[in-house]
Amino acid sequence: MKIKQINKKKSFLDKFFIKLIRKFGYEIIDQANLYIPSKNLGASENLSESGKQSISIPIGKTEITRKVKSLTIIIRSYTFGDVDDSKVMLDQNKKRIFDLPKIEYTLRTIKSIIKSCEIAKKSFKDVDIKIIITDDKSKKESLNKIDKILKASDLNTELINLKENEFNDQIKTIDTKGESISKIWSLI
Repeated sequence: MKIKQINKKKSFLDKFFIKLIRKFGYEIIDQANLYIPSKNLGASENLSESGKQSISIPIGKTEITRKVKSLTIIIRSYTFGDVDDSKVMLDQNKKRIFDLPKIEYTLRTIKSIIKSCEIAKKSFKDVDIKIIITDDKSKKESLNKIDKILKASDLNTELINLKENEFNDQIKTIDTKGESISKIWSLI
């Protein structure tokens, strides 16, 4: 929805009242068109200032006291499947929504996250965004497709191909109650 800018000249009292209200930590919103005169913005636009304050219409203003310096997104990829991996989900007997091979869902997910991060990078220029893909048992062909998508992005990305049984010696076999943990992980 496009908001029409209202070029109504503010009187001295309007300006004084807006300044007074802002001193108390409030904003005035023209409810006829959701226009915020002190910021010269519409309510549907980004009202927040990265690293300084977050403004949400129903909640109000929140001062940022701890800046976010980095964001790491970790995606677990597991595209290895049965002979016909387009029919069944990894650990369920349900058909997939679009009836496509699992790699297609993985690639779409990665593309979507990269696109969202690239949009976020425009608003949060000081935040270092990194995407890590940890892959388990995918075919070389699938890994090449994932790597191609990652290389096309300007973001900091990494593809880690986990080796089978690589961390077996680090997995604890006794839980906090002293009982033996199921060895189902070793069957995967």
